[in-house]
Amino acid sequence: MRTLYTQVDAIEALPYAVRTANAAVNGTVIDTARGGNNYREVLFIVKTETVTDGTVAITVEESAQSGSGFAAAARVVGSLPTVTADDDNAVFLVSVLPTLRYVRLVATTAGATSGAGISAVAVLGNGNSAPHS
Repeated sequence: MRTLYTQVDAIEALPYAVRTANAAVNGTVIDTARGGNNYREVLFIVKTETVTDGTVAITVEESAQSGSGFAAAARVVGSLPTVTADDDNAVFLVSVLPTLRYVRLVATTAGATSGAGISAVAVLGNGNSAPHS
């Protein structure tokens, strides 16, 4: 039976933390060839908790190698969110159709003292086969 559960895989993309450092934080490198499945879509689900001050700009990068060469993803679907103080307990969806094997989120914090609690999960889909049966 084809269900959402049988057709997607999920990986932690950005571990939860209160982002107070005014800097960029690279998320977990996601291998779209995970399990030999050649996923052609990645949906990042970004979740905020308390956002006190500052902004967190969310971007997506991709690379042919897991350890270097990351640059802005070429095929982002929709717009990339910037989390602000009005975004307590919000959920943002960021979709990418990767052109390279590895993708990651980048959270860039600016103007923060107390910061923002934020995390993300990557949902991989449109693979060669069902990851769960």
